[in-house]
Amino acid sequence: KYLAMARSLGGGTTCGTILKYNAGHAATRMNPVSAAYCGKVKVQMAALGSPA
Repeated sequence: KYLAMARSLGGGTTCGTILKYNAGHAATRMNPVSAAYCGKVKVQMAALGSPA
């Protein structure tokens, strides 16, 4: 439920979802931790052949 809500609040984007999931649903600005994690997730998704 928490991840689904983060995805909805993040606009359905990978980085938006990660921001809302890591920093909280009320977060509005990307922080360095979430930005780094987003980059790692995109690399893993690309390795699996999934669009980011």
